[in-house]
Amino acid sequence: MTDAISVPLRSRRREKALAVQKLQHAVPAFGLMLAGTQAIRDGEHGFALALAVFEILTSAVLLVTMARALRAARRPASPHGAHPGHAGVDWVEIFAGFVLVAEALERWHLKHHIARPTILTAILTFGLGLSHGRLAAFRARRRALRVDDSGIYVGGRPFGAFRATWDELASIAIEKRYARIRTRTGRERRLDLDDLEGADEVRRALEGASGRLEELPGRGASVS
Repeated sequence: MTDAISVPLRSRRREKALAVQKLQHAVPAFGLMLAGTQAIRDGEHGFALALAVFEILTSAVLLVTMARALRAARRPASPHGAHPGHAGVDWVEIFAGFVLVAEALERWHLKHHIARPTILTAILTFGLGLSHGRLAAFRARRRALRVDDSGIYVGGRPFGAFRATWDELASIAIEKRYARIRTRTGRERRLDLDDLEGADEVRRALEGASGRLEELPGRGASVS
C-alpha cells in the first residue's frame, strides 16, 4: 500500500478565459455609471439622487474589482495550490449583483415597471458569488490528477474523466511539453504541461506513477 497522490490540474488558458468572461459585467456597469452621472448633472433630488449615487458607487466598485480579478488571474498559483482568484466569495459576482439591482431600480424609477428577469438574475448572481468557494472546491476535486493503489484518475474534461487501473495501463510517456497516459485498449489522455500551473508537481506525480508502472510484470513506461 502506498500513499495516494492528488495534484490539482489548473489550466492557465481556462483561468484566463473565466476571468475574461467577467468582462460582460462591464457593459451595464458603464451604462449605469453614465446614467448616474447624468442624473447628478441634471440636479436630481431625493430618491433620484440617492439612486444616482448608488449606481455610480456600485459600478465603480465593480469595475475596480474586475480589474483586480484580471490581474490575479495572471499571477501564478500559490505554493499551497490555491489560486489567487479562488477565495470563498467571488466579489465580482457580488458587485455585479448590486449593479443588476441598481438597473432594476432605475427601470422602476423611470417606467414604474418591476424588472422581474433582472431581479431574478441578480439573485442568481448573488448566489454564484456567495457559493464560489464551494463551487471552486468541487471543480478542484474534479480537475485533478490522482494516483493511488487502484490506478490513475485524470479529471478536467467536460464529458468524462480518464480512469485506468494499473493492470489496464500500458504506458506513461512524459515529454518536455506533453504527458501521455495510454491504456492497453488504446485509450489515451494527454496533458499539456506548459498550460498547467504547478506543472513540476504534476510531472513528479506522473514520474512516480511511471516508475510504479515499470515495476509491474509485463508493463513498461517511457520518460523523455
